[in-house]
Amino acid sequence: MPSVSCPSCSARVKLSAASGHRLRCPECGERFAVPDEDEDDRPRRTKPSKGGLPAWVFMAGGAAVTLVIVLVVLAVVLSRGKGGKGLDPLAVLDSPPEGYGTVRDPAGGFRVYLPGQPKKMPDAEKVVWASYTGGGFGNPMSDFGVMCAPLPAGAKPGPPEEFEKLLQLADPSYEGGKTDEVVSRKLATLDGRPSLEIRTREHSEFFRNDPPPPPAEFDKRTHTIYYVTTNGKKVAVIKVRLKGTFTDERMLRTIVESFAFL
Repeated sequence: MPSVSCPSCSARVKLSAASGHRLRCPECGERFAVPDEDEDDRPRRTKPSKGGLPAWVFMAGGAAVTLVIVLVVLAVVLSRGKGGKGLDPLAVLDSPPEGYGTVRDPAGGFRVYLPGQPKKMPDAEKVVWASYTGGGFGNPMSDFGVMCAPLPAGAKPGPPEEFEKLLQLADPSYEGGKTDEVVSRKLATLDGRPSLEIRTREHSEFFRNDPPPPPAEFDKRTHTIYYVTTNGKKVAVIKVRLKGTFTDERMLRTIVESFAFL
């Protein structure tokens, strides 16, 4: 027999044909009208499903669009790296950037891009290339060089931390901090091989001013950066020298990352 809930105490009250339109709750005595349809007996209504594509389709489409944008940006970056004024970390140079010259020396066994117009220097014991930019009264001069010398027979290069000992094989002018003070030494990479980067600057006592120059004058000293590495047969050294504090790290990276043993 169907029943309804009492609105006062929620007890179930049975319906019958003789009940009429009003009922009396046997539990609490409350009288109430018979509802058209008790809520508990009503069938549950479900939301009609909306037509259209599921959410995962939109998510997949958004991911695809994002991937396309990333690929386009990457392509632009790579294209600018080929022939720009400096080397982008993501780019692979297949030709020298504007303002650089190619050094390709089979005898020395290396290739590198140097700013300016590099020339081969006469030397009977090693291969030396150099270029110069700037210079003149009141203008700082920068010079760039790459030197390559054979390792002595039976010589063992040792770990990268000791590559400083190999420097004088390719660059006898390096005196290990006697005329210049060593600012930093750190491990680096040259042509995918372990390398040692050494940064030096002129000693302050080489300024003969009396009284001593103000601190700002010390920034005008000559700074030199060396990269030295070996392929087991030859020692290669990149040398960059600039009067004044070295700030063009992008240019330095272009030189270093273009170096390769042949």
